[in-house]
Amino acid sequence: MRRLPMIKLGQLLSLLLAPWHLLKKLFCKQAAADKKLSDDIVARMLRTSFPAAVDFDIKRVGTNAGGLLIGAIETTSQAVAQAIQFLLDRPDLLAKAVAAAKSDDTKAFDGIVWEAMRFVPIAPYMFRKSAVEYTVAKGTDRATTIPPGTYVLPLTLSAMFDPKAFESPEEFIPERNWYHYFHFGFGSHDCWANTSAWC
Repeated sequence: MRRLPMIKLGQLLSLLLAPWHLLKKLFCKQAAADKKLSDDIVARMLRTSFPAAVDFDIKRVGTNAGGLLIGAIETTSQAVAQAIQFLLDRPDLLAKAVAAAKSDDTKAFDGIVWEAMRFVPIAPYMFRKSAVEYTVAKGTDRATTIPPGTYVLPLTLSAMFDPKAFESPEEFIPERNWYHYFHFGFGSHDCWANTSAWC
């Protein structure tokens, strides 16, 4: 008889705590499902507490998420694939690249790769936002002034075949000076720190 009150009390507690156990079970199940679904870059940005100086609010998270859809191309693998394909289509250049790779002269190999990428750049054009006022074709009848904050579309592939910038642009010359190339545009590439600067 002494056990009966304890059993009844246990049944009452189970009854009273049933909603809590149900909520706990549902919460744990949902948390497990969320964990499987939320290990992505957007969820990580939402979970991160950025310092106030970074100015990374919810609007910025959305901007970055959208930018990732168009700007998160893994450019190294793309550059390698395009340079290799370019060389595979030109056995004489491929033989020079292989010989340069086997030698201790990394400069010769690098020159071949950079020049190959001039013909097949990873980005034949780029979106950019002008930082300052600039006059294109200054001193000509087609001079055009671009105000700061204007979105422009520089055609890097076309520019790398401009005879004013490249001597004999149609020829494959691996010994060109690297600073003539426009593979990645010019200036700071701080896409993650400043999403207004398009990658």
